[in-house]
Amino acid sequence: MTLLRTLAFSEFKLRYAHSSLGYVWTVSKPLMLFGVMYVVFSHMLRFGDGIPNYPVILLLGIMLWGLFAEATSGAVTVLVARADLLRKANFSRSVLPVSVVLTAMMVFAFNIVALFVFVFATGAPIRLEWLMLVPLLLELCLLTIGVSLLLSGLFVYMRDIGQLWAVALQLMFYATPIIYPLELLEQNGVSDLVRSLLLCSPMAQIVQDSRWALVGGAAQPAWEIQGAMAPIPYLLVLASVLLGAATYRHYSARLAEHV
Repeated sequence: MTLLRTLAFSEFKLRYAHSSLGYVWTVSKPLMLFGVMYVVFSHMLRFGDGIPNYPVILLLGIMLWGLFAEATSGAVTVLVARADLLRKANFSRSVLPVSVVLTAMMVFAFNIVALFVFVFATGAPIRLEWLMLVPLLLELCLLTIGVSLLLSGLFVYMRDIGQLWAVALQLMFYATPIIYPLELLEQNGVSDLVRSLLLCSPMAQIVQDSRWALVGGAAQPAWEIQGAMAPIPYLLVLASVLLGAATYRHYSARLAEHV
């Protein structure tokens, strides 16, 4: 645990050590991306027409996605990048990908403060459902750790994983209701079955439920839309953790020989 904390904090500090703005970048990057997307998709493509608190839900989705994408992308190559440490020290190798996730969570902590400042600035009411964000963030962290363990173990033996995951993240981003609210799909005649299948993705379910918890409005929680299919994203999160841990354990036995 001490090594995990040390690695995460040192990576967090080194990331912004030589930049002029320092830790301001933790908040600046998602806010700049939000600004561009808000102008394009709200004012040009009119995705947010008739959707209450669209700027808030867009920023929320960007921040949730940023945590998942940043952590998993960093974890892919962490074992190769830390090869010297692997050869010189004897410790649980799962610490390395998990430390990447912990660093991304630290960045997200700054972002979530900025998000709530934005929520209060827009006049969104305080809701009891905000408490639901805690288990949703825990679910996101479990999903991220599971995927990170899986990718980092596979990358040591199959270096194409890095390129494949970059493409997969792009596809998953547009398959997740971050830019477009699910109500927009319903207004355009997309069936309940298609929306339910979309929400089988754990990231889509987390974004949708987080949006419902944060601002409510016309947003429905994923379980109301999915009905009998509601357990699927939770089972996929559990499967990602179990598969990631099993894959990582399998490949870590001869890890030092390949990095």
